[in-house]
Amino acid sequence: MTRISTIHGIPFNEFADRSANVATAKEFFPYLSMTAGELELSLLRQRAQIFRQFAPEMGIYSEAVRMIDRALNEGPAGVNYVGVVPDELQPLAKILTQATHNNKPASRAGFFGRTSAKVGEIIPATQRRQQCIETKMAQYGLPKSRLTPPNKFPSPNEYSVWEKTVKPLLVSVTATCYRQFEIEKILNSGVERSGHHLLYKSLPKDYQIPGDVRTKRILHGTGVEGMALVGEIDKSLMYLWVENGIIQRNTENKIGPLSSVTSSIYLAPDPQQAVAAFNAWGATQPTDKWQKMKSGAALNGKISIDPITAGVILGVAAALEAAFGFLKSIREQKDYAMVQAQGFGTEAFSASQGDWLGNPDAGSGGFSTGTLLLLGGAALLLSK
Repeated sequence: MTRISTIHGIPFNEFADRSANVATAKEFFPYLSMTAGELELSLLRQRAQIFRQFAPEMGIYSEAVRMIDRALNEGPAGVNYVGVVPDELQPLAKILTQATHNNKPASRAGFFGRTSAKVGEIIPATQRRQQCIETKMAQYGLPKSRLTPPNKFPSPNEYSVWEKTVKPLLVSVTATCYRQFEIEKILNSGVERSGHHLLYKSLPKDYQIPGDVRTKRILHGTGVEGMALVGEIDKSLMYLWVENGIIQRNTENKIGPLSSVTSSIYLAPDPQQAVAAFNAWGATQPTDKWQKMKSGAALNGKISIDPITAGVILGVAAALEAAFGFLKSIREQKDYAMVQAQGFGTEAFSASQGDWLGNPDAGSGGFSTGTLLLLGGAALLLSK
């Protein structure tokens, strides 16, 4: 591979320094006690912050972070914009308005524990655990006052009744809450680290790609949606979360905040030609300016990047190990978790340069042995 010393006029060392400016600390999303709107806002902020740190001279990303912070800290009042919102951020303004009013639980396994209507309120961990137990016990018609036996009993049998009826249910509910918190912890440590294992998830369905890539695109989608099922989170939010992980990992590997789609294209035999062809195709597709901002396309022309394919391959290799560990941990909590994502956590499931050697047509292509092993999962998805 040719060594790149200059990237469109920017010395490679400076480019690597830009990637180093992106914070590597992983955020924790306590989705069990968040609304769907809060989780969406938090994920959008994480994305905007990555681009802001990589290209601080582009004030548009700083403005995006500021807008999202106002929405998180002030709720609906924070999105009553006074003045002119830049054209690139008009779509974001609409998203923020909708998100601040989206009060559905972020997870169907979740609960509410905030003490006010404030969006983005941080709830202490011990309080979250107790509120989880109280919320779920209330679903059985047992208020907080019934969770502990009274000091005095109106009748000799009352304590015995409490032990036989309330206490077993309390033990079961407590175990359920602790298991859900453990799953929340596993997702927070595993989703972003496993991102490159699902690299093809967002490749456009109407863009011509080789057969192996097309098959794995389906499988990678089942992987994302399997993670969503594990956390009982809306799949659109899980796609956003996984994408953030891919972009973050790419900056850690010093190849810049590349999206999953761009990273995928760079696995082609002639990356520069493949990317040029994809960009030409993309220019003909309808999209709003915020979508380009969110994908990092706004950096084009400002900081044009020729990423090194080896960086993507490094991300895929690290994600394979992380995905294997994630699957093992999550199945200790849920026996049948991720069964619909056949092959998840295996090398055959991962993206590879070999996937791109076939012809980009609508036919079946020449599937590799590894991909053929996974066709059962794809066939199952298509049959549904």
